[in-house]
Amino acid sequence: MAVRSPVSAVISTMIAFGLGTVSGCGHADRPGARVPETAALSFLPQVAVPDLVGRQLAVVQREVQGLGLVLAPKGVSPLSVCRPDEVCRIFAVRPAPGTKLAWGAKVEVSFLTSAESRFYRQHPRMPRVVGRSGAWAAIVFQPVMGLVDVATQPERGLPRGTDRVLLQSPQPGTPLVIGQPVKFIVGENRGGRPCGVRWWC
Repeated sequence: MAVRSPVSAVISTMIAFGLGTVSGCGHADRPGARVPETAALSFLPQVAVPDLVGRQLAVVQREVQGLGLVLAPKGVSPLSVCRPDEVCRIFAVRPAPGTKLAWGAKVEVSFLTSAESRFYRQHPRMPRVVGRSGAWAAIVFQPVMGLVDVATQPERGLPRGTDRVLLQSPQPGTPLVIGQPVKFIVGENRGGRPCGVRWWC
């Protein structure tokens, strides 16, 4: 003999079953169950900055990209350009080697061209430039001319059409640091000499 259940009991059972099903299937949509974006980012690999000082820029470019980092090269002066056929060496890295960076982070490196490296090897200390002509100073400092600031002033004690370096910074014999600014004050007796001949015009 069939047992009949009251309609209210059947409805209550159906509602309870429906709520349980919804809560069981929809748990991922609850705010408390979602994975925060910051937690997802923490799964990105951490990459240690390699020691790049003294190494060739072109080789390092490929290596750093292979690690998942972005290389940002910068010359020692605004005029520094590393040509494709030139061997340029890195002398500074930022952040420091060994620093842990997220995948895709930027690594800044400062480089020297071949001519700039040769200049610093030949001049570990600031040479004496005072008393020399502007043309002499231009030849010696040509590789790092982007770091040189030249100011001129009239100097009647000189022969017409000539010039001489009157002051210099750093002082002679001072250790010359890579990237250090250099300044000359040049006295000149123009004497009708055209500006196009002067290297600092």
